[in-house]
Amino acid sequence: ELVTASEEVKDAFLRLLAQMLPWYSMSPLNGPRDVQPEIEAFLPALGLILGTFSLPEAASSTLSEQTTNGASEAAAAASSQSVFLRSLMDDRIIALARACGRRSPALWEQIEAQASHVITCTSQFMQSAGRPNGQQNQAGNAVLVCAKQWQAICLRLRDGLAAGVATPFSATLIQSKAGQLTLLVIMEYVLKNTKPILGESVTLALREFWAKKEPPGGDLESLKRIESAASALHAQSEAALGAEMAGAAQNGEKPKYSFREQFRMCEMFVKQFSEASTIRDTHTDRWLNEWGGRARLGRLLRDVLPQIRGQLRTVYSCLMVATAVIAVSSICCGPSLVQGGVAQAASVQLGANDELDELTSILGTNSVDCLREAALAEEPPANRSFGLWLMRLASRSGALLRLSKCNYALAVRVLRSWEVINGGKPFTDTAFGRNGVELPPSHPSIAAAESAASGNSSGAQGSKLTPTLSSSSAVLIVDAADNVADDTGLRLLCTEPVQ
Repeated sequence: ELVTASEEVKDAFLRLLAQMLPWYSMSPLNGPRDVQPEIEAFLPALGLILGTFSLPEAASSTLSEQTTNGASEAAAAASSQSVFLRSLMDDRIIALARACGRRSPALWEQIEAQASHVITCTSQFMQSAGRPNGQQNQAGNAVLVCAKQWQAICLRLRDGLAAGVATPFSATLIQSKAGQLTLLVIMEYVLKNTKPILGESVTLALREFWAKKEPPGGDLESLKRIESAASALHAQSEAALGAEMAGAAQNGEKPKYSFREQFRMCEMFVKQFSEASTIRDTHTDRWLNEWGGRARLGRLLRDVLPQIRGQLRTVYSCLMVATAVIAVSSICCGPSLVQGGVAQAASVQLGANDELDELTSILGTNSVDCLREAALAEEPPANRSFGLWLMRLASRSGALLRLSKCNYALAVRVLRSWEVINGGKPFTDTAFGRNGVELPPSHPSIAAAESAASGNSSGAQGSKLTPTLSSSSAVLIVDAADNVADDTGLRLLCTEPVQ
């Protein structure tokens, strides 16, 4: 077995996998059952890889106590592992592993057990490494980075790609507070702490929508306020960018937060609210009664969403309105958003006459329709990113996409051709400045990002450049929407261009 092999054999094996894994694809499929033999080969191979987990021996002592020889060996071993781990962290490979796991629960239980073991060990090591114990040397830092990589991979394997989004309140913390952390308290906290990142006017508009009763005229005006606040901030950033590129603001203050940080905060919102709504101690039912519950959500999705779509003017307003809609949709789904392990891709079975089944279906159809309209438009519309944000944020909300039963295959295919829809320009987080303002190709931050991506690519054979927001969203959607009843998810991950 590899576990008992020499370090040289392990090293050679890991380097080979580092080159192979990012490009792994299953054979062409004729039906859901045809892929079963490959699944039964792939998952044990993944288990074998997880079985190689170990932190170099020198890491077992405090980092300040490492001997010179032990430190050198630890650094070398960590460096060897790091190259391989960067490949294993590929979202498509993790999504493929989880798709296989849904189709072979018995084998997946073993993978989950191994992943949990790695998470426990790395957590213990990182806690000890964080204690004051003298100056950390280069070897200690290398091993710490390696431990973080192992943990990130195993969290995504066990809990889904949404595990990459950090939230301030874990389920354990919420439950330990015995009802003190209600959904409204959590909302107030995250809105207050994201105000400097998202903008005060936007967070105030979100609070009006999330924390108050439905206005007499419905929610259209509420969403318009969110759109106006976001578009106004976009206009300010656009003016500041124009001055910067003209040289008038060379000594001015640079934006403190990036667009990437802004959309990551929106992902945090929907993940935090969807997880909190599954916990009884948050008293979500109280919030639902005060907010308006499924009846209000129904009016929002049936009547308001189609109207607001045509009034979205900027990437930032598309993002913020999508955040508002997906957040309340997730909360209203509540306990139906099954969390944890491979069950993140499963969900409570809803009856054909269940109101929630109808509402999630409307949401999914609207989201895909937004992408379809953008794809068919002669010119890139101002609201072209709205469908992308709806689908991406829904993929961070437990089983919301699976509940919707939407045509996610169409959404994925549209997103994979997004550069055409986006006027021939890549849709990356580095292509936008604060508040979603589009940066010109000559902007220093784009050149710096391209240089960094090139450096990362040359650092490990077989690795790929950072994906665009559209292609990465496509993989997230497959992980969150794949259904074992057919092989659509596997086909999207294997038989179409590798992202």
